[in-house]
Amino acid sequence: MNRRALFFGGLAMCLLAPAAVPGQLTAAPGRDQLLLRNGDSLFGKLLSVTPNEILQWQHPDAAAPINFILDTVSEVDLAARAKAPAETGGCKVLFANGDILRGSLAGGDGESILLDVAGAGRLKLPRNRLQSLAVTASEPPLLDGITGLEGWTEVSSPIQGLAGVEAGHWTYRNGAFYASKPASIARDLKLPGMMRMEFDLAWRGQPNLAIALYTDSLRPILLMNKESGPDFGAFYSFRLGNIVADMYPIKKHGPSISLGSVILAALGRADHAHFDIRVSKPQNKIYLLVDGVLVMQWSDPNGFEGEGTGVRFVENSGAIKLSNLRVTRWDGILEEKTENAPRGPDDVVWLNDGQSTAGAITAINPEGVSIRVQNAAREIPFASIREIDFGAPPVRPTLEGAGGVRATFAEGGCIHGLLESWSADGAVFRSPDFGRAKFNPSQFAALQFLRDEGN
Repeated sequence: MNRRALFFGGLAMCLLAPAAVPGQLTAAPGRDQLLLRNGDSLFGKLLSVTPNEILQWQHPDAAAPINFILDTVSEVDLAARAKAPAETGGCKVLFANGDILRGSLAGGDGESILLDVAGAGRLKLPRNRLQSLAVTASEPPLLDGITGLEGWTEVSSPIQGLAGVEAGHWTYRNGAFYASKPASIARDLKLPGMMRMEFDLAWRGQPNLAIALYTDSLRPILLMNKESGPDFGAFYSFRLGNIVADMYPIKKHGPSISLGSVILAALGRADHAHFDIRVSKPQNKIYLLVDGVLVMQWSDPNGFEGEGTGVRFVENSGAIKLSNLRVTRWDGILEEKTENAPRGPDDVVWLNDGQSTAGAITAINPEGVSIRVQNAAREIPFASIREIDFGAPPVRPTLEGAGGVRATFAEGGCIHGLLESWSADGAVFRSPDFGRAKFNPSQFAALQFLRDEGN
């Protein structure tokens, strides 16, 4: 079987894999799920993938392992396993093809950087394959990923009581929440006055989601009966319906008037997106970024009215998958990047205070970055850096020689490459970005086997 390189541009392809239809997965804690190309699926445990492209699967009702020809397998959704210890002092590296690796910076120069990756050791990453390096905030996040229903309040959406509307529930599986019918899930995250919330959303049909920000109620509010219903404090409702996003201040009494809407035309051609909501309570502003691009800024003429510290997700129809949910304190700095703007030849170092320096990086290590600016050398302490955007090389190398596997990490991000083997002892990948590397299998949440196109 010829499984030559198959790459998908864009970061969202990594973040939203596997590509199972939202709402169709059945929660099965502790079990892997195998999906075949003919549409069949079964639960059990992935035992191995051999160099001769045989996948071994243990089914609880089978006396011996079952062998599958790899070309018949679409993907494997991996149950949570004991994770290898994470590296400290982390950063996130984004490759030009959208792949992501997380790890600890060990060093680098004008040609490559060295990254210590949990479960894989030290990898050498060519600079001409990299797009950016983001420094992980030292302050722990308020929420870093979805790990289960514990700590969340999950109920059916209040509209399920209306005529013809069937009740639903959010379900959890392997780092994501799923809903296919009206349902609500909420948690008091003790949101601060400066907050950033990022998440990935995939949908079937059209998205119809409402997110309550700074709410004091962990149960959903039926807006048509809000004045006669249970008491609640004022909150903000971010609503995403099809290609339109709105922000409403919601109070117990009085009308709910939109602060303004924005048309997200790109969503009409997609089934997933990365959302980034940032809130500055002191400045009375709420920002929305979609796939890294600032698309809307809201300001309440009556001042900031959110009275709680919780967040609530209410799916009203359709089927969606919510994943990679991360909530942190925000420093108030907004990086406004122009959509599809061409990258220049210079490296750009972004500082924690929002300032930037452009030039040619000659050395990079955990202590600092050496950058040449107009023939003058400058040293920048690494502690003051939030992100590095690497300049585009004159000719970016073609991504040849990779195979058709997309491996999604449990902590977010993914890599493409050849899966040479998989066993309890390790998963061996060969990547066009960093060569051959052996990973701890517990680092992964899913494997998607990609078919050739045109071969």
